[in-house]
Amino acid sequence: MMYKILLFLNAAWFAAGFVAFSLRSSRFVRFLIRKEQKGESTLLQLRTSLHFLGGFNCALSVFCIALAIAGELFTDARQWQLIFGFLALTHGTQFFCNLPVAIREKKGQAHAWPVFKGPMFFIFVTDAVLMIADAVAIAVL
Repeated sequence: MMYKILLFLNAAWFAAGFVAFSLRSSRFVRFLIRKEQKGESTLLQLRTSLHFLGGFNCALSVFCIALAIAGELFTDARQWQLIFGFLALTHGTQFFCNLPVAIREKKGQAHAWPVFKGPMFFIFVTDAVLMIADAVAIAVL
């Protein structure tokens, strides 16, 4: 039961990423780019790039839902450890790739986007929490 709840949390997070990055990329890109950097070509390039990220999030969301529905196909704890290891790695890469940006922001140095405020802070924290939750699932399975 615990693994299904965690899979649905992962699915919801990835679905939110799909909506933000693919379906609402024009809106989301405004959180990433400061006003003085908002040239039309920059916005177009970033919006287009976000669509790719959204596509990955959509696939991961569907994957988590399928696992939650058909979970009885996996009977060995090692199979679930592999799945949750993959999910922890997925969130971990997002968190750790954002970490240098956060450190630069904290030091007052030039940084790509604001990590400690607005939606990016929520993304930063949620990826960390889900990474830890998925890692804990590995340990208790």
